[in-house]
Amino acid sequence: MKFNIISCLIFLCGLFPRLANAQYQPTITQSKEWLIKTCEFGNCLHDYYYFVADTTIGGNSYKVLDGYHYNKNFYLREDVQARQVYLAINDGSLFPQEYLLYDYGMKVGDSLYVRNPISPVSTIEGYYYLDSIIPETFEQITRKVFYLHGWDTQKNYHETKWIEGIGSTGLINTPGVIGDTVAMAELICVSEDVQKIYSRKPNDTCYSNPVLGVGEVLIGENSTFYYVQNSSSIRFENLHQSGLLSIFDMEGRSVFEQEISTQLETVCLDNLRPGIYLVHLRTGREVKTKKILVN
Repeated sequence: MKFNIISCLIFLCGLFPRLANAQYQPTITQSKEWLIKTCEFGNCLHDYYYFVADTTIGGNSYKVLDGYHYNKNFYLREDVQARQVYLAINDGSLFPQEYLLYDYGMKVGDSLYVRNPISPVSTIEGYYYLDSIIPETFEQITRKVFYLHGWDTQKNYHETKWIEGIGSTGLINTPGVIGDTVAMAELICVSEDVQKIYSRKPNDTCYSNPVLGVGEVLIGENSTFYYVQNSSSIRFENLHQSGLLSIFDMEGRSVFEQEISTQLETVCLDNLRPGIYLVHLRTGREVKTKKILVN
């Protein structure tokens, strides 16, 4: 028995250095796509976010997020050597503020000031402490999972976890919470190069965003719209026919409706109160829906 215990200890001592020094798995890759789920009053919505372009600010290179409520206004960059992920938000300024979202270079016992900038849980911020780093396997890929706890500025206790190469189990810009379908959003699946690399549960259905899975865009499907936060407006691109723009609050009440022509480029939303809304654009038989965050 003593021999077996000593053998196990030797094995574990040899295993942990290999885990600690395992090759880092970056979060910011061009082909990565996150699928999330939100539910309101029993009605659930699946949505995506993904990278659509590159940009440079202050000498730093960022990936531009689209989908969900990011709408090309959220920029992410990763310092692979330092194992840190940063977020910048397009607020109209020349050099927008940058936030440290994740630090995968932390060691157990380290602390970090965590903030959820511009998110459904933006008030959650404070010092978080790293309790443990545990290797877990998702879709046959072993990743480091960081378990943290902390207190926000209102002295409320929170727990969260980060998955290396994935981010938060909520939204990527909410590192201070675990995520759930009602209060904000819950991460269901992540794919890379159209291959599933993470799922919340083995039996979760992972939908695919067709824009990322095909080489060519079908005729009529390249018309779209974006919410521009710094001007509180909806911008349209490639509208081939007139349609109807409808906006609903999270209780399903209609708060805005306007006929849209092919010549229209923007619609101002100055009269909307701050909050999260669902925007529907109907053109012919096609309906596109996006969730936006109005500040």
